[in-house]
Amino acid sequence: MTERVGFGKRFGASMIDGIVGSIGGMILGAVFGGLLGGAVAAEAGAASGEAGAAEVAGALGGVFGAFAGAIVGIAFAGVIIAVWEACTGAAIGKMALGIKIKSADGSPASFGKRLVRSLFKYNAQVLGVLTVLTGIEALESVGNIGMFVMAIGCLLVLGGEKQALHDKLAGTAVYPKDATSAVDQIQENLEG
Repeated sequence: MTERVGFGKRFGASMIDGIVGSIGGMILGAVFGGLLGGAVAAEAGAASGEAGAAEVAGALGGVFGAFAGAIVGIAFAGVIIAVWEACTGAAIGKMALGIKIKSADGSPASFGKRLVRSLFKYNAQVLGVLTVLTGIEALESVGNIGMFVMAIGCLLVLGGEKQALHDKLAGTAVYPKDATSAVDQIQENLEG
């Protein structure tokens, strides 16, 4: 069986995903939040009828909207990365480091397995977005607890099986992208 990927590359991939997702989410969130906050506040200021109120309110609304948007943008970026990883088996970090999510036995992982893995791994981001969309604050608390459990669960990668808690729960593991198992080779022979 092909050797599974250990902690180092997986941590590196997570760092790349985190940096790219945070920067991208902050920029897009700040732009959209600033535009929306500025427009809403300007309308409210204009409705007051005071001279210059629309401009002042628009500027303040834009600043506060950009700040709030940047924070929300990071959570949305996390969900995008989770969906990307579920759909392809590798988000930008794993792609950059040449690793991919597969079934625990090294065969290609189904979308269902990758989705379950992503929902466990990125539970805080998913529940954070649901908190924003629904206003149910308890979801954020559950997400924070889940994030702590998954962070501790990542240390399981240091064990002999090289599977984090989210891998064990989903029946997956991370392998080098170019690694092919016997199942992969049989599928390629049947298709070719």
